[in-house]
Amino acid sequence: TEAERSRGFMERKRIPDGTGMIFVFERDERLRFWMKDTPVPLSIAYIDSAGAVREIYDMTPFSLAPVASAVSVRYALEVPRGWFARAGIRVGAQIAANF
Repeated sequence: TEAERSRGFMERKRIPDGTGMIFVFERDERLRFWMKDTPVPLSIAYIDSAGAVREIYDMTPFSLAPVASAVSVRYALEVPRGWFARAGIRVGAQIAANF
């Protein structure tokens, strides 16, 4: 739901490495996320409907500044900051999406 999307990782003190939160949207669109009330540093990947990672950004805890996708995408994946780099996932990687 929109309320669940808005809540995301807010107020969580710990997010285990190797876990994350996927946000699935009904159609491709330019997305915007922020870190309001989120104390844990995160990285976000914007993924298109074909499963290609289009953008990856690091996000700052408690920041109200939007982290916007430059292109229309279908998914956003939030993980502990730096996980994408540690896992070798870069822009252009293909993600299998079976939701």
